[in-house]
Amino acid sequence: MKIEIRKATVKDLREIQKLNLLLCKKEKKEYDPTIIGDYPLTKIGSSYFKSRITGKNSVGFVAFVDKMVVGYVLGCISDKQPWRNISKIGSLDNMLVLQEYRNLKIGSKLAGEFFKWCKKKKIKRIVVVVAHKNLKAINFYKKNGFFDYDVVLEKKI
Repeated sequence: MKIEIRKATVKDLREIQKLNLLLCKKEKKEYDPTIIGDYPLTKIGSSYFKSRITGKNSVGFVAFVDKMVVGYVLGCISDKQPWRNISKIGSLDNMLVLQEYRNLKIGSKLAGEFFKWCKKKKIKRIVVVVAHKNLKAINFYKKNGFFDYDVVLEKKI
């Protein structure tokens, strides 16, 4: 099995949207009912994905196995938070590897490409947001160097 990782192009847009659709449906069902299940197919969602792939301060990478897209990662450089003394921060926005291709280090390779891109952009910190109940994702990110930093709390009213 040959695994290839490369920078995403607009030609990969539909495949990334299909994978993100799976992610949105899973996240909505298991972790957050407020997620819009078909977000990647909406006009706003489509615009978001295209901008991440083509933007100056954003990037995407896709993973192929036997010429089939099996995973992706998207991220960007976020503006400085006014209360912190760092000028910019990387944001790993979203990532998915198809279930049947997990445990092959594809996710780590995708994340690694994003980390390299951030280093070239002189980014010193990267943030990722994960649903607190998604223990598999949390463990994956911790294995890839992330650590607990902030806690975001919400309240229904």
